[in-house]
Amino acid sequence: RHPLKRKPAHGFTYRVESTASLVVAKEIFDTDTYARPVGLVQPVTFIDLGANVGFFPVLLADVMRTRRIKGLCIEPNPHLHSAVEFHLRQNSLTEVHLVRGAVAARDAGTSIDFYLHPSHIASSVTGAFNPWVTVGGKVEVVRVPVVNLTAEWARRFATALESGGWPG
Repeated sequence: RHPLKRKPAHGFTYRVESTASLVVAKEIFDTDTYARPVGLVQPVTFIDLGANVGFFPVLLADVMRTRRIKGLCIEPNPHLHSAVEFHLRQNSLTEVHLVRGAVAARDAGTSIDFYLHPSHIASSVTGAFNPWVTVGGKVEVVRVPVVNLTAEWARRFATALESGGWPG
């Protein structure tokens, strides 16, 4: 049944709305692939390129045991924006922001084509897909804004940037 609501160790909440999201949730929440490095590094700022449905900031907040993290979730797939917003809102991650678009080379212009794989875990800015994920349907091409990471960070966290607070 969809959606499924789950809670990792420290009371944060995430929602699974598709089989593809279940695969991502298992990787992020049920293995130490992400939790172990987060626990070792203890980041308080981050940029999530290809945020997908927004599970990473939930994991980060859960491992760090705080809602006081600052970050940008960059996501080009317009079908996933509401899921990212849900996770940020549901967990009161007020200093984490969804940025709609994709990161590209400086000479890419102001927008680029983004190739939506039928499974949202396999989309691409190049149109070249993971050979291990079958294209089981129609690929949709959407035009998305090109994101300037420095400008987006400065817009939301200008005081942090001035004091050397670039994510790391």
